[in-house]
Amino acid sequence: MNNFIKLLAEKHKMISFTKNNGEVVAATVLNLYPHYFFDLKNNGELIDLYLCSKAFSLRKNKLTKSRLSQFERKHLLPMQKIIRSKINISTIQKLVENNILHKKYNLLRFLRIDKLVCESVDIIANTKGRGFTGTIKRFHFKQGPKTHGSKSYRRPGSIGAGTTPGRVLENKRMAGHLGNNKITVKNLHVLAKTNYTLIVQGAVPGTVGGDVFIVIKY
Repeated sequence: MNNFIKLLAEKHKMISFTKNNGEVVAATVLNLYPHYFFDLKNNGELIDLYLCSKAFSLRKNKLTKSRLSQFERKHLLPMQKIIRSKINISTIQKLVENNILHKKYNLLRFLRIDKLVCESVDIIANTKGRGFTGTIKRFHFKQGPKTHGSKSYRRPGSIGAGTTPGRVLENKRMAGHLGNNKITVKNLHVLAKTNYTLIVQGAVPGTVGGDVFIVIKY
């Protein structure tokens, strides 16, 4: 992916969405946060665009002095997220022409997300954390007998490999940590968009109320 804009949103809820042809599909409602222009750095052919979002509701002493001074020099409120996107000069001109970025974006930093147009997006988020789980939930192992005094209902079974090699082999599927992994769901179709609300077809990883990254390709 060479040319994209990354935005931050909140996973609101899942709904049943009715298309114009009467088809009912599962959809996810995403609420986009306000975004502000932070910095622009020339990195060869592509330009690094830095946007900041999600204002701090905590005290300023929760930030490091170097990070706080960055926002103060740019006359911005402290933000929790600084998001890096890769775009080219033509994309910047397109954003200015469509009034998404003001032509004086160094001064008027507000990003007009309501004017963004996209047909499909990629979603980056962390999956739900399941904690320490057994082999049945983690790897879908079969259960043992439930009756006749069986004590191996949900046990993993034998893990040895015999006298040779006489040890447990690496990458053996066993109980352990499950979930809370960063994954990307590509090419989700945008069903509707109103101001700061985006409705995409299908499921989006993460918990309700959690943050997700929306990647818009140009």
